[in-house]
Amino acid sequence: IVPRDHLNALKLERQRIDLWFTGRLQGLYLAKNNEVTGLKKIYKTPSRYMYIAFNLKTSDTVIDKLNKTLKEMESDGFVESVYDKYR
Repeated sequence: IVPRDHLNALKLERQRIDLWFTGRLQGLYLAKNNEVTGLKKIYKTPSRYMYIAFNLKTSDTVIDKLNKTLKEMESDGFVESVYDKYR
């Protein structure tokens, strides 16, 4: 058990653990920031959806604007460019 997930990357590199289950981008990011190389993906879980919760008083206008912006970021390649920074 570790207090921060980045320590698992270090433990894996030092062979103190055999497997590290983490999110794809998070794992790449943490490994890169801790100069851990040579990791190999061995198992992929099914994709999952992420959600954002809002206060019930949040206006539909704000939610619609956010959804529109997220779709634009996906379609113009911005999201993929962010992913590329962590691969």
